[in-house]
Amino acid sequence: MCDTMFKNKKALDLVLEVNKDDYDKCNIDNPIKKMDDENSVFDFDRSGSFCFVSGNKDKCKEGQKFVIVVAGTILLPARGGAIRGFKICRNRHMK
Repeated sequence: MCDTMFKNKKALDLVLEVNKDDYDKCNIDNPIKKMDDENSVFDFDRSGSFCFVSGNKDKCKEGQKFVIVVAGTILLPARGGAIRGFKICRNRHMK
């Protein structure tokens, strides 16, 4: 659906995908996915919410966390009556 690239300063921090409960508690012990290199790419392969936190628990508690909501795919008529799809991604910061 959508791709997003995370730019990190190597070895200084990492971005973790976590579930909603771990997001709320800044629990970094059970990440769904770790993005720890300078050009990590995340594939949003479904609609819904994706929760991300800093790999540093103290930074997470200071607010370095965010949620991206993928609204879905919309089909629009293209020229000539064909259908084409495009993706909508919305970034939403939640504390």
